[in-house]
Amino acid sequence: MKKKTLVTGATGFIGRWLVLELINQGHTVITLMRNPDVQLPILKTWVTERGGNGDQILAVRGDLSEEKLGLTEYDLSCLSDLSYLFHLGAVMKWNLDITTAREVNVRPIKLLAELAGQSPNFERFVLMTGFMISNKKRQEKLGLSDTTQLTDSHWMSLYKRLGSYEASKFESHFKLLNQLKDTAIPYTVINPGAVIGHSVTGEINQYDSIVSMIHELYKGNLPAIPGSKKDWLPVIPVDFVAKFTAKIINYEQGKDQQYTLIDETTPDLASMMATLSNAFHTPIVKRRIPIKLLKAIAKMGLERFLPLPSEPLSFISCDKYDIDNTKFMTAKMGIAPPRFEEYVQNFTKYLITSSFLQGEINQ
Repeated sequence: MKKKTLVTGATGFIGRWLVLELINQGHTVITLMRNPDVQLPILKTWVTERGGNGDQILAVRGDLSEEKLGLTEYDLSCLSDLSYLFHLGAVMKWNLDITTAREVNVRPIKLLAELAGQSPNFERFVLMTGFMISNKKRQEKLGLSDTTQLTDSHWMSLYKRLGSYEASKFESHFKLLNQLKDTAIPYTVINPGAVIGHSVTGEINQYDSIVSMIHELYKGNLPAIPGSKKDWLPVIPVDFVAKFTAKIINYEQGKDQQYTLIDETTPDLASMMATLSNAFHTPIVKRRIPIKLLKAIAKMGLERFLPLPSEPLSFISCDKYDIDNTKFMTAKMGIAPPRFEEYVQNFTKYLITSSFLQGEINQ
């Protein structure tokens, strides 16, 4: 019997590469789309152009921001026998209002967990969040060591402290895991670093924190590098994230597993920006500016004068991450992260030769 695999966020940057990998493994993928008539043909074409079989993609009309995901009773019944659910869907935008962040990033998790729970042959729920979720030191600072007893007021305090995007990701992550544990649903969490372009082609279509900084560097508008000399923003190519995530369901593992996907050879942020500056033939930025100062400027209502949004600055730190279980699993899979120098060179080449840094893609 064919196994049903549901993917949310399938049209996003990481999502489309994941769909391609799942199809190459023989999955028929069901995607949740706001406008299937328009979005499905585009995704099918994209997958087919990269060697996949676009006909293995199905779609149901749904929206993470709507009650019951906007699904009809018929669609809900069709999704009652899932084998796998990959949840990547989220709204990623800085300076989000709290209501929107919670409606899209937090509210859907209850129904998604219920879909998994009502499927008699369900095998695994795969959740993708971000590498900051796996930062234990940060969890302790935020009072997230034990999330089973947290009140709504605690979550609201985090929204004010962190900003709506990061706070909603923490809230959805821990609430979903608590729900999956309560119902004994096996799950795997994938925590990627700052995801950049394909390791070979360099292709990217997502405009996030690292690319925002690269864009300002490219335009000559980055006056200083955020953080200290030891601070970094660990990166990882999108194809490695997609391949690892698609393959993880094929391997024996504990019921509740979490993997942080970062390239530990990523240099400090200043060195990485210097490498990009050389490729762009722009002056190397040597000045540094403390992140606390940048955040203080933003809190004074002066964020519009900063070259970068203040929210993603939290991702830049000197913290290290335990990736021993990721290394163990990649060895079992027979895959290895590509070399940093090679994929960054390919990524940079794509940025230069494509129109990506010309301002066509906005945050």
